[in-house]
Amino acid sequence: MTKLKALILDMDGTITVPVINFRKIKDEIGVDCDRDLVDTIAELSPERQEQAWEVIHRYEAIAESQQKLQPGFEELFDYCRQADIKVGILTRNVQKSVNALCERFDITFDLTVTREFEKMKPHPAPLIHMLETWQVNPADALMVGDYIHDITCGKDAGTQTCFFQNPGYEDYSEAADHTATTMHELKEIVKNFKSK
Repeated sequence: MTKLKALILDMDGTITVPVINFRKIKDEIGVDCDRDLVDTIAELSPERQEQAWEVIHRYEAIAESQQKLQPGFEELFDYCRQADIKVGILTRNVQKSVNALCERFDITFDLTVTREFEKMKPHPAPLIHMLETWQVNPADALMVGDYIHDITCGKDAGTQTCFFQNPGYEDYSEAADHTATTMHELKEIVKNFKSK
């Protein structure tokens, strides 16, 4: 069996097919497209912050209604269950959206951490919290996501990282230990995982 003990996945664009257009969100809010959205919002006036989060909530609600699992995710999830690998979600989305995903597809994750947590990706604190809760060594865990924040978070927490490449989206594979373009490829990475 695999040596992997914990698989931590981003939600939007990793577990699910990407539907949120962050460029459109930034354009609507009126902020710099090249900067981190959360950091940028934090620098706005309280009134503009409230307006910005209203825009984000609206886009998230649309995404929630259109959630589709990446093809092959259920097979990966079943494999992890059989191999006794913890599976968790680490997302900058809200718990409500995670709950909707779990209910829609009848999936129960071992742990989910959302933006309600005190720190958000790319800060490693939420990932460290997950590993400590499970009593899993970072070297025995894999953080998977479709954005640079996921890779940075994993590296700073001491895990191996896997970039999940969606067609037509920016490529961050050079920053990660592994790259997968499908859930089948990710399953092979999980199966062949070796602690560093």
